[in-house]
Amino acid sequence: MKDRGRDAVTCAPNRPAIRFLVRNGFLLLLSLLACSTLTFAHAILVRAVPDAHSTVSAAAITIKLQFNVRVDSKRSRVALVMPDKSQKLLTLSQPSPDLLESQTTGLGNGDYSIRWQVLASDGHITQGEIPFKVAR
Repeated sequence: MKDRGRDAVTCAPNRPAIRFLVRNGFLLLLSLLACSTLTFAHAILVRAVPDAHSTVSAAAITIKLQFNVRVDSKRSRVALVMPDKSQKLLTLSQPSPDLLESQTTGLGNGDYSIRWQVLASDGHITQGEIPFKVAR
């Protein structure tokens, strides 16, 4: 009978340790959720026209940049980098909250790139560059 009592005491859960694990596990879960929300809020380019490293054959093109989140077109910039490395700031339209568009004409043969900088809905600025070639 004495052995049974000792086993029951040894197997009893350590309540302070369980509370500690539950509380810290809950805090860890909350911090992971907060971090994942911030990661998804940054503007990530999901589609571009023209595509990176593509070749276009027209002197006039429509540039489209689509992001994974809403972007602020008034505080965003898109520039066309010419073959001589000069830049032409483009006028933007925003057909949907996650899409920026622009038109450009008079492109000659050569290597170009689209340099973009956008302000995302989370307040962070993201930037990038899309190289492409014109061969007519």
